[in-house]
Amino acid sequence: MNNPSTHAKPVKRWQQQLQERSTRAKLMVASLLLLLLALVALPSYLSGNWPWAAPVAIENIDQIRALRKNPLTLPDWQFLLQAELLNGAAMPLDASNAPATELRPQNPTLAIAEVNEVRDVRIGGQRWSYQELANPEAGEPPIGVYLLPQMDHDKLPEVEWVDVRGAESWREEAVHSLKFTATAGDRQTKVNARFFRAAAERSYAVVQWYAWPNGGSRSTVAWFWRDQLAQLLRHRQPWVAVYLKIPMRAQSELESMQPLAETLAQDVQTALMADVFTPQSDDATARNAAGNPWS
Repeated sequence: MNNPSTHAKPVKRWQQQLQERSTRAKLMVASLLLLLLALVALPSYLSGNWPWAAPVAIENIDQIRALRKNPLTLPDWQFLLQAELLNGAAMPLDASNAPATELRPQNPTLAIAEVNEVRDVRIGGQRWSYQELANPEAGEPPIGVYLLPQMDHDKLPEVEWVDVRGAESWREEAVHSLKFTATAGDRQTKVNARFFRAAAERSYAVVQWYAWPNGGSRSTVAWFWRDQLAQLLRHRQPWVAVYLKIPMRAQSELESMQPLAETLAQDVQTALMADVFTPQSDDATARNAAGNPWS
């Protein structure tokens, strides 16, 4: 008759060996990470120029700021209007010749402030750019493309989606991820955006994400860790908040809007990569290396 304890001993020994191997593997990974950190940190230690001692500049901050006034070029879409936005009310950038009735938001409770001849418009205290595109669906209202560019080197993405929901006064339904790939030249990036049905007086398919040069995400946390790693290498991770507002027919399902939403999202991400998130310039590299990133 077989003794159960005889079979249990080899099994126990095998489990111990497996656990030891797993422990050694974890130690090797940790050692490699420490070695990589040391290689990155050693030059800074020897020079006394730590990455966090002086903030690193956003190399292409001027291109990003220009989104406030310059329309994003989308070759396959018909451009109708660009404006700045206050609490969801779109205004023409050149308001000098526009009738007053065309400048009023639909919601009479929304505030409007005029700065020179440009309507200053905001969501949650921040100035968004609004671009209106022709809707490929016959008879449907235009599509809205909303952009919040990073205007300062130390500006962080925060609670933009909460601000938008409060300004629009809509109910978010069927919230899930919309994952897509965008290509600009030889660069290909992956984006994980928010996609949902917004229910108000009428329904909209909405896509929201934070775009950056090599990807994008619905989450500020994803951007934060990439920016921290970039700063160790004396770079930064610039960003632009994007949300797309696509009118839906009353009986339409959100799934039926996904192809249009994904195509437009890809085009916006591609345009940002090609025209805004340009490669780092030699001048910006020199400024960061010299420790004078704010000049």
